[in-house]
Amino acid sequence: MLNFLFLFFLPFSSSASPLPQWGLSDVSVLLPLPQEKPEVDLLLKPSSQGQKGPFLPPSALALFQFPFVNDLNNTESYAMLRVVALRLDPCFTDHFRPLSVTCQKQVRLVWQPVWARGEEDITTLDAAFHSFYVFDEAEFFQLAKELLALKQNEPSSYREALDVPFQLSLEGLTGKYWNSLRKILEKHLGEKNLVRVTQMSVRGGNMVWAFSGFERENPTSPWTAMSIAGIPKADFQNFINRDLSGRRFDGGVFPAATKLADYLDVLVSPKWEEEAAGTPEKIPLTYEGLLRMENSLKYNPGTLDCVSCHTVMAARTYLEEHFSEGVSSADRKDQFRSPFTLKNLGARPSGTNRLRNFGYFEKEKALSQRVIHESALAAETMNALFKKDGTTPPLSPKDE
Repeated sequence: MLNFLFLFFLPFSSSASPLPQWGLSDVSVLLPLPQEKPEVDLLLKPSSQGQKGPFLPPSALALFQFPFVNDLNNTESYAMLRVVALRLDPCFTDHFRPLSVTCQKQVRLVWQPVWARGEEDITTLDAAFHSFYVFDEAEFFQLAKELLALKQNEPSSYREALDVPFQLSLEGLTGKYWNSLRKILEKHLGEKNLVRVTQMSVRGGNMVWAFSGFERENPTSPWTAMSIAGIPKADFQNFINRDLSGRRFDGGVFPAATKLADYLDVLVSPKWEEEAAGTPEKIPLTYEGLLRMENSLKYNPGTLDCVSCHTVMAARTYLEEHFSEGVSSADRKDQFRSPFTLKNLGARPSGTNRLRNFGYFEKEKALSQRVIHESALAAETMNALFKKDGTTPPLSPKDE
């Protein structure tokens, strides 16, 4: 793992040299929403077939027994699932897999129900699946070279903030870019290299978000329920917020990840504000913890619990808006920093009812700061692994 961290801090080339090829929107690709009803089926469906089988087979969806979306049965909501984003990760790491495997090359697909309310009225529902596909070194680099070829005649995007890729935003889902990208995904992803599926479902009148997941050691192994970081013997976690306006926190976390040094629990209940009024020194200390949780060099998906991962941005921006004086005195030494542009182009990052990390909240882009930070790590690693011409990548570093 030390070599991976070293790669992150490799400097960019000087201004006289070619710009790095991989930007945030190259490793984390947000697809544009369909503009009209027929375009919905241009997006990948769970049953879409590639060379490695369906992307999200019924056997994987059947692992999840609880309702996925309010007021819909799972048959209806699963039929609406479409891929809305994907992420390339050259070094995915967490503590769930065997200790001998410290870094995996993966692609993740992000699925949401996409709903055509009318011929030109397309929106999404606030629920999601993530599916994870693992690669050996040779196929990962082949996949990466094919992705680079998509933007062969485009300028480097490494200075740009995370967003829908420029060419894809111009062409939409009917253009050459998405057609080519879809073919790449159909070639390399499917049931035969699917190793993890996670779900965020929404229940209780849009006031309860439930997180769970299943994984297998390899594509031929049986599925097992994933543990939640910091919660002994727990394979699920719920977040409750009764404020439907998304302006405040009114609820809590069950169960809370009390075994972690940093986790969200007290902050997301009204009692926190009462305690902060009487003990103002809590404010900068809480804020510093939130910065650590957003720092992907401090926490990875296996060392941060689900609710904290999905609510930390809203909690941080909530403190910045309502407790600015206390926040101003915080020590920001654990704040994530990068040569990439870390500006967040998502809508309403402070919405306390917006838990989508990467995708859409109804029709608006949902981008969490943690995803931006993770994308910066992934892009920097890809730039270090690839030569400037993108044709002859070296062997990936071995973890120490």
